[in-house]
Amino acid sequence: MGIVEAKNLTFEYIRRDEEGNVEGITTAVDNVNIDIKAGDFVAVLGHNGSGKSTFAKHLNALVMPTEGTVYVDGMDTKDSGNTLSIRQTAGCGKKSTTKKLKTEDLDETTLQGMAKDITKEMSLKNKIGQLFMVSVYQLDEAESKNQTSVTSQMKKTLKKYPAGGVIMFAKNINTPDQTKKMTDELQDASYIPLLCNEF
Repeated sequence: MGIVEAKNLTFEYIRRDEEGNVEGITTAVDNVNIDIKAGDFVAVLGHNGSGKSTFAKHLNALVMPTEGTVYVDGMDTKDSGNTLSIRQTAGCGKKSTTKKLKTEDLDETTLQGMAKDITKEMSLKNKIGQLFMVSVYQLDEAESKNQTSVTSQMKKTLKKYPAGGVIMFAKNINTPDQTKKMTDELQDASYIPLLCNEF
């Protein structure tokens, strides 16, 4: 199995009237079978409306097959437990890039899908918490403002009050490795993506 595999992939757009009755069905992707190996360079070509974008949306689980199966790095896109991992593996980029995919490289549809998945399980309290950024020392509730590592108190605070981001100041930063370790540990402590700013 390659990094991307589609087996008998079919996707239909269903048009409904105001009462929910089916008015029409358009098959956008019809029985596609493809096995893309890691490192392959693949172009999906076709005229407007031929299903290129719909096929691409299957690769990051924005839409689910009407029939068939799509695997991304061995993960079935129909399994909702795989959605976040799939989107961290595959995204629809604006341009070809060999660097690690970042959110600024993703198209609007992909970002909206990721945001919807992240927020659908969140309580109102957690959604409001996403509006706020806190400093590292506010997470620790300590008198010192010179934290250079993640403490158990910081992890507890992030679990209890999931903030939208964490601010690190010069006194919290010693080396690039220490900073990366600290931001990685802060992210691991939060069940939602954090924005980490360094000043």
